Amino acid sequence: MMFQTVQFIAFASAIWALYQVVSKHRLPRQLLLLGASVAFYAAWKLQPLLVFAVYVGLCWVGGLLLDRIERPALRKLTLAALVTALLGGLL
Repeated sequence: MMFQTVQFIAFASAIWALYQVVSKHRLPRQLLLLGASVAFYAAWKLQPLLVFAVYVGLCWVGGLLLDRIERPALRKLTLAALVTALLGGLL
């Protein structure tokens, strides 16, 4: 799905309208955005879904780790490693 197509405009408009309906409810809003992201990336090729899943997994595990670590120095090191891993994937 390319950004300049009518298909993308219709998709983005539908997601925006649905978001307005569920914006006050946290879980439906998150599920809508997750589903829209998966649908958008899957419309192009299935390979980006693997990258998407790895990034989501890294962020999720990193967030759990950061929540459990109490020592500031170790938290900073964990955050630096997580940011490096996420930005390293862009190269």
